[in-house]
Amino acid sequence: GGEAGKAPQQPEAEESGLRGSPAMLAAHELLDEVLDKPAAERRTAQVASIGVPQSVYLGYIHTELSNESACLELPLTICMLLCFSMFAIGILRQAEAFAV
Repeated sequence: GGEAGKAPQQPEAEESGLRGSPAMLAAHELLDEVLDKPAAERRTAQVASIGVPQSVYLGYIHTELSNESACLELPLTICMLLCFSMFAIGILRQAEAFAV
């Protein structure tokens, strides 16, 4: 009757004496504090405390450099296309060759 509002007890923890230990209480407080935060805030806190793995960082840098080099090659590609078009129209005179 009077135990309806109480949480179920774990006999293993009670018997071993871990439930009331300061380390276990501190771990429970830390866990409750972490679980109360949204996932994005937890990731931000984790990155601030322990950092980002080097493989993730290097992968990000590699992707950014690849994207940048692709953008830098675009003007050269357009220039080559224009040169080829002028060559095909002006020197080869394909319009006259196909009109015959």
